[in-house]
Amino acid sequence: METHVSRRTLLRLVAGGLPGIALAACGQQAAPPAAPTAAPVAPTVAVAATAAPAPTAAVAVQSGVPIPKDAVTVQWWDIETPAYKQFADAWAPKFMAKNPTVKVEFSPRPPEWQVKMTAAMAAGTPPDVVAVFGDAFRTYQQQKQVIGLDAYLKSAKIDPSDFIQGQWNGMQWGGQQVAIPQYVNPNVIYFNRDLLEKAGVPIPTDVWTPDDMVQAARKAMQGSAPSPQVWGFYAGADNLAKNTCSLIWEQCGEFNSPSDPSIFTFTKAENTAAFQWTHDVFRKLQVGAITKEEMAGSDGRTAMFATGNVAISLDAVAALQTWKDKATTNWDMALLPKGTCGRGERVSMDGYIIPTGVKKPDASWIVLAALIDAEAGQMRVDMAKMTPSRKSLFEYWAKSLPGKNAKATLPSDAARPDPAALWPKATEVNTAINAIMTQLFVKNEIPVATALTQLQSAVSAILAK
Repeated sequence: METHVSRRTLLRLVAGGLPGIALAACGQQAAPPAAPTAAPVAPTVAVAATAAPAPTAAVAVQSGVPIPKDAVTVQWWDIETPAYKQFADAWAPKFMAKNPTVKVEFSPRPPEWQVKMTAAMAAGTPPDVVAVFGDAFRTYQQQKQVIGLDAYLKSAKIDPSDFIQGQWNGMQWGGQQVAIPQYVNPNVIYFNRDLLEKAGVPIPTDVWTPDDMVQAARKAMQGSAPSPQVWGFYAGADNLAKNTCSLIWEQCGEFNSPSDPSIFTFTKAENTAAFQWTHDVFRKLQVGAITKEEMAGSDGRTAMFATGNVAISLDAVAALQTWKDKATTNWDMALLPKGTCGRGERVSMDGYIIPTGVKKPDASWIVLAALIDAEAGQMRVDMAKMTPSRKSLFEYWAKSLPGKNAKATLPSDAARPDPAALWPKATEVNTAINAIMTQLFVKNEIPVATALTQLQSAVSAILAK
């Protein structure tokens, strides 16, 4: 896991005929990997994911598979943040004390981890359990680089209804579950209580609308664009599809068909109104900032939690990883506003996979199952500040933020996965979409109608290859 393989070396390895390798950047289809040493489960239908080996008779209660008699090492790649390292450092010793023959080696995902993981697959040494997210999710599924988990789930008696259904179902491929959510990272509204109260703006309620939010932002704004002392609203520009999808969904807009993410619908009439409303918030009404440059170099999270330069912010729960214990402003959270087509709830696609080619898939599953159990979920709440993936832990999450409206961050089963995580050729499509969204929202170089036409054409060209 510590070996770094350059892209040039990887290309040379692939050119030399290593089987079963697909370069995500090239969009090539992988050949099926060699069968694992354990007996595979016979699938009832043909599936794209490699089926997991069937667990044997003697089982451990937690995972549904036997604890190995001989020592085995499981390499675990997970999130890179300091908060997550704190979680890993506390969780791994607890796990190994209960499972003495299973040694866990944690590594934060390295820079360019997707290329490096593909290289590790090429070398026949993939990490045994990996946290993946966003468009990487669909890429690995399409490249047949994940094993199916249905047999393990059945033996462990894991209840799918304990998870947000959009997220759970989004982690299926070819008729099998191929990943398990590790947390949900929903979009949420943060607001500065002091700024709203000073402006005479009521604290957001459960019934506020998108227009109510905009009016509150206008009243709380201090000064005028392009350089106010306090912006009324903020939405990050690091991934516009992720951040603005909630606003667009509330207004009945869609990137793609909700029932088939391979059908893109940018040029439908509903999108013109939804995208225009969202664009107007930033560029016509000029109550919202998108970029650091518009905020004098300060990112939106610093402006919300430290400097007090923004009144209302659309962001993800992940902001709390850094700011829960460091914030100096009087902040709180509110439900997303309810538009004509709902609240536009977006949840992340962050979950654990077992890559194809692992040598001890049963051991990988034992670790994965423990990483998504109640104890790990509570530790992740306490240390990594992330909303748990299991509904049965939602109350624990709410109590972890005393004095804050933490329940406003809890998604319902109406929540939809990060759209980019479900698109075909997800990485290519997401890159193309964000380039045009940047022209529309960040640079304000093209009108909405032109942007929608370009979005549809760009995606169609990629999918036609």
